[in-house]
Amino acid sequence: MKRHIRNAIVFGSAIAVILALFELSYGIGFACGIFFSVVQLLRSSIYIGNMLHFQEKRGFGAYLFFTSGIFFLCIPMVLGIIFPTYVNLYAAVAGTLFLKFLMFAVEIFAIKKG
Repeated sequence: MKRHIRNAIVFGSAIAVILALFELSYGIGFACGIFFSVVQLLRSSIYIGNMLHFQEKRGFGAYLFFTSGIFFLCIPMVLGIIFPTYVNLYAAVAGTLFLKFLMFAVEIFAIKKG
């Protein structure tokens, strides 16, 4: 999974630079969305790994963790609302969803290939 994350960061950063050539707020928003999406993915994978190895409890803390993850992914969008001249809201949403779409596409191509 780390290879997919590295590829997503490189590919997403290239898209952010291309978007920044059109409008700087597009590039900043997209990069901000990718950053928070990658951090949330790594955070979730560590937590789930700890849950599977019985190092974390599965009670109310799990619900609280995943709810906080949803709020964590909203940070780029809130930044886009508060600072619209610096962070484009639509680019932040696209950056946040970019990692999910890229992982989905990789899995689809892996299924067709194998």
